[in-house]
Amino acid sequence: MPRQHYVWHKGDWVPIDTSRPRPKRLILINDNLDYVKHTATGRRYTSKSRYVADTKALGYQILGNDMPGPKPKIQPHPEPVGKALYRNWDKLGGN
Repeated sequence: MPRQHYVWHKGDWVPIDTSRPRPKRLILINDNLDYVKHTATGRRYTSKSRYVADTKALGYQILGNDMPGPKPKIQPHPEPVGKALYRNWDKLGGN
């Protein structure tokens, strides 16, 4: 059974059909920055577009993005700690 998706509409959860493409909608991107200091020039900026334009004019490239990537998965150690201690007891100075 496929997973059902819902949206909150007029005070109730309404199922939506996800098989159809979503309609295009307006996305507003804020241009304001909280006084970012440029690492190459030391100049402070409050406009993201001016910061990007000046960076490109200087011949630099902006790397990265605002969204953090997924956290790397931690692989468990193949041998439990107790077994590793027991196996290496003599090396650790055990009697």
